[in-house]
Amino acid sequence: MENGIHYKIAQLAPFYYGWVIVAICAIAGAFNVGLMIWGLGVFLSPMQEELGWNRSTFFLPLAVGGIAASILGPIIGRYSDQEHGPRLLFLAGVLLLGSSAMYMRNIESVPVYLLIFGLVGGVGRYCIQLITYIIPKWFVRRRGLAQGISLAGIVGAGPLIFPVLLQFLFTEIGWRDTWFAMGVALIVIGLPATFLIIRQPEDVGLKPDGDSLESLQLANTTSPIATPTIEVSITGDQAIRTRQFWILAVSTSLGMLAIQGIIPNFIPFFISQGISPAIAAGTVSAYALSAMTAGLFWGLAADRYGHHRAYIIACSLLGSLLLAMLLIRSPIHAFSFMVSLGLPLSGFWVLQFLLVANTFGRRHIGAIRGAMQPFNNAAMYGGPLLFGVIFDLRSDYAWLFSIAGLLFLTSAVIASFLRPLPTARP
Repeated sequence: MENGIHYKIAQLAPFYYGWVIVAICAIAGAFNVGLMIWGLGVFLSPMQEELGWNRSTFFLPLAVGGIAASILGPIIGRYSDQEHGPRLLFLAGVLLLGSSAMYMRNIESVPVYLLIFGLVGGVGRYCIQLITYIIPKWFVRRRGLAQGISLAGIVGAGPLIFPVLLQFLFTEIGWRDTWFAMGVALIVIGLPATFLIIRQPEDVGLKPDGDSLESLQLANTTSPIATPTIEVSITGDQAIRTRQFWILAVSTSLGMLAIQGIIPNFIPFFISQGISPAIAAGTVSAYALSAMTAGLFWGLAADRYGHHRAYIIACSLLGSLLLAMLLIRSPIHAFSFMVSLGLPLSGFWVLQFLLVANTFGRRHIGAIRGAMQPFNNAAMYGGPLLFGVIFDLRSDYAWLFSIAGLLFLTSAVIASFLRPLPTARP
C-alpha cells in the first residue's frame, strides 16, 4: 500500500530504502543493548554500594520486564506485522524506555525500581527490540548481509561505546545523572528515527532487496544451501505446530540465557581479578571491535553457504570459550579473551535471527517471533537474575562461566536436529 510521504521518500531515495531500516535497527539496537545489557556492569557496583542491594535485587527488574514482554509478545508480535505496527511500537518503546531511564535518577526503593525500570522499561526495551523483526521483510537474497550490518551495530557499536562512555559519565556526574542523560539521549535520537520506519518494501511500491519482479524470478536459485530469492512464508499458527519452531525456540533461548546472564558479570569479574575498572571497561571495547567485523563475515557466509551449520559452530565455540574464561589472570588475558569472544558471539546473534526468518519466511515473522517471545524473553531477562542468584549463593564466578558454557554447548546440540520445512522452497 502506498502511504503518502513515506512512499515518496522511499521511491526518491538514491539507494534501496531497506538500508535505512538496517541503519535504524543498528543504532536503536546499539543503544538498547549497550545501555541495558553491557552498561549494567558499570552501574552494578556503585548502585549496590549506595543502595545496599545484593546482585539478585539489582537484576530483578530485568526478569519483571521479561515477564511483561512475554505476556505481551504474542499480541505485540502480530501487531508488528500490521502496516503501521512497527512505527507505533518503536515510538512507544522510545518513550517508555527513555522515561524510565530518566526516572532512575530518583530511585531509592526496590518496589519503585521494579515498577519503573522493570515493568515500564522492560516493555520499552521489547518494543524497541521489535524493530529488528522487519529486516527480514526487506531482504531475502541479501538477508544475511543486512542482518550482519545491523547486528554489527548492536553487538559491536553498543558495547564499544557504552561501557566506556558510562564509566566516564559516572566518574564526572555520578550514576544517577548518567541514567538521566541516557534517557534524554534515547528520546532525542529515537523520535526522529520513528518517522522513517516502514514495515516492508511492498508498502512503498518496492520489492525485497530492491529487485524488480522480473529479476526476482530470474535470480531465484535452486541451491539447497544458499538463501532463496523467493521464499514461501507460513503463518504464526502454522509455525507453532511444527517441530522446527520448538527446536529453534529452545536452542536460541538457551543461548540467550547464557550470554545475557554472563555479560553483566564480565566487568565485575575482571575487577575481582585485580584489573582496574577503566581497563575492565576497555576490554568490552576490544570485544566490540572484533564483533563488528565478524558480524559482517557471518552474514555474508550465511548468504553464500547457509546459516544452520554456521550457527552450530558459533554456539560450540562460545561454549568452549566461556568454559576457559576462568584462566584469565591479567589485563592481557582479559583483552585476548574478549577479542576472541566477539568472533563467535556476533555469529550467534546474526544467525539466530536468520534461522527463524529463513525457516518460516518473512510475511509473518512478527507473529512467529512473538510466539517465541515467552521463551526468548524468559531467557534474555531472566538470565541476569538467575546468574545473580547463583552468584549470591555461591560467590564464585566458576559456577557462572561453567553454566554459561554448558548452555551454549547444549544449544548447539539441539540446533543440530533442525531440518528445513517441506514448504521452505517454492
